[in-house]
Amino acid sequence: MNLFFKFLNPVFADDLGTFYTSYQKYYLKCASGTASTKEALENCITFLQKFLIQFLPSIVILALVIAGVLYIAFSTQPNKLNIPLKIVKYTLIGAAIILGASILFEIIKYIFLG
Repeated sequence: MNLFFKFLNPVFADDLGTFYTSYQKYYLKCASGTASTKEALENCITFLQKFLIQFLPSIVILALVIAGVLYIAFSTQPNKLNIPLKIVKYTLIGAAIILGASILFEIIKYIFLG
């Protein structure tokens, strides 16, 4: 499984291998109900936050490469040039929302977990 993570995102390859094992621990603890409600909620929020941030660079880079290829392909058709520009715009907006979500997660942790 580590080979898959290293191929997917070489920057976080070592972190992703340990992240996968911690994923199993967080998921089982959250789903089994053996932990207290406070711990289960905190683990689920932490898991979701790590999951989104770990895969964000790979998804953003892939979307920007696709937009670049489309921009080159549509360079002779000015009426279609707005398609790759929209891809770039919405990719950056989505990345900002996901990065801003960590602030929202911290607010939720503070409100519900104290």
